Amino acid sequence: MIVGHKNPDTDSVCSAIAYAQLKNKYLGERAVPYRAGSLNPQTSFVLNYFGVTEPKLLSDLYPRLHNIMIQREELFILDRKASLLKAQELLQVNRFSFLPIQNADRTVAGKITALNMAGVTSEIGSLDQRECVDLDLSVLTKVISGRCVTLTAAPHRCSGRVAIHSLTPRIEDLSGQPEGLLLTTGDGDSIEVAISSGVRMIILTGCDTISERYIAMANAADTCIVVTSTSLLATVVKTTLCLPVEQFMETDFPTYLVSDKVRDVKRDIVQYHDGGFIVLDENKHIRGVITRSNFLHEYRHKVILVDHNEFSQSVNGIKDAEVIEIIDHHRLGNANTDLPITFINKTMGSTATIIAEMYRTGGFDPGREVAGLMLSAILSDTVILNSPTTTWVDQEIVRWLSNMVGVDIKEYGAAMFAAGSSLTSVSPREILKRDMKMYSELGWRFSISQIEMVGSPKEADSSSCLGVIEDMKSSLEDTLMAMVTVEDNHFGCLMITDITGELTLLLFAGDKTVRDVITHPEVAPNLFEMKAVLSRKKQALPYLIDCLRQLG
Repeated sequence: MIVGHKNPDTDSVCSAIAYAQLKNKYLGERAVPYRAGSLNPQTSFVLNYFGVTEPKLLSDLYPRLHNIMIQREELFILDRKASLLKAQELLQVNRFSFLPIQNADRTVAGKITALNMAGVTSEIGSLDQRECVDLDLSVLTKVISGRCVTLTAAPHRCSGRVAIHSLTPRIEDLSGQPEGLLLTTGDGDSIEVAISSGVRMIILTGCDTISERYIAMANAADTCIVVTSTSLLATVVKTTLCLPVEQFMETDFPTYLVSDKVRDVKRDIVQYHDGGFIVLDENKHIRGVITRSNFLHEYRHKVILVDHNEFSQSVNGIKDAEVIEIIDHHRLGNANTDLPITFINKTMGSTATIIAEMYRTGGFDPGREVAGLMLSAILSDTVILNSPTTTWVDQEIVRWLSNMVGVDIKEYGAAMFAAGSSLTSVSPREILKRDMKMYSELGWRFSISQIEMVGSPKEADSSSCLGVIEDMKSSLEDTLMAMVTVEDNHFGCLMITDITGELTLLLFAGDKTVRDVITHPEVAPNLFEMKAVLSRKKQALPYLIDCLRQLG
């Protein structure tokens, strides 16, 4: 998984796509790009311009049950009409503790356990006492090695009472139940009474033949007679094992969803003694099974971070994942890893510059679409090469990519920023969340959001920038303060940057001791003018950290 930071910008999304292509197409490694949040308007413009599908959303990196479970394709799942004999064979041969049972629509019906099978022995002596027995007679005749000797074919299923000669005092009790089944040793009187009583099927045990007289009587009464050399006792046992599992399955037991977090389920199952658990999807279809052994080996997603290295900016659950690479151009944060990893961090204007350099150094052709994405990412992060973060490498890579893409850098860059600067129908929360990064420094927790405006070159002052958000200042300030409280931060800032006038207005909310050490001119309550400031990472963040140092 290749993913950028939360509240993704153009660099983080385009870098993930470009690096995934490099891995898949040229380095022989399987990689999938993701985004860690909703796309901002500028990034959407870029992807649409070059006809590239947006990456899938990665909401968190917590392992889910679908990552560790035994998949449906690997399971033995019984239909509810399957026989106990089939369940017994599967449990014994595979040494399973249970088998899932499904309905016709593949939803979960129940489960049959080894303990359930152990209890079946108590049913052998009471087969004739059950109100209704439902049997698949094609299965039964196969199990008892029987054959039909009448013209009437054995019915597919038999539902009704079972009479066992010598165990049932009155065979006549079956009268009026044409679906009934008689198991007998071949005694003539019992056969004749059964036929006259309308029994649907008679199984003669311990014999291979039957008198033609009884066959004729059975044909006339439309009664099926099956003969088997199996003894009466063995036939009773085997008939019991031919009962459907639905009559013995458990229906009250814990189940889990494929989307459940592994760590949550691991904590939950300690209260149960079950050997395993059925995993369902949201429609209650059986998707897999987990056993306690599935939790013995820790599963961790393999992740490559681009355009950030501070875990506070990463997708939720990053500490439960295995970070194997980081490619970034920001300051070093607090990312700790268990093993050595590939860590590329360069003082360039964009992460995409680093990845484009890999393409060029390796002699790999990114193609026009991906070249366009990398070009857009560099222009975005360097503010069309005007930011103080811009290096000569950024400029060189931009020339290389623009020749491939065939666009005018200034015209395309202006269009890209214009697409991203529109605040029409955008709520204060969306503005603040669009490009927000969280920081933890010197014991302080804070956030810095940034929006970039395209103003007029002749209006390089705070009034032109403020005019764009003048009507929203109060609501932006209230929302920023609410977010500071919810995130348990000490303060939060919003950078409103006019890329044309090279000026930023800094909206502040939170701890007043921090606010009071800001030395930039205050052009409105809690709004400070920062001239010649465009970069968050190289200008605004270092300045705020210096302010915190003054507070000891």
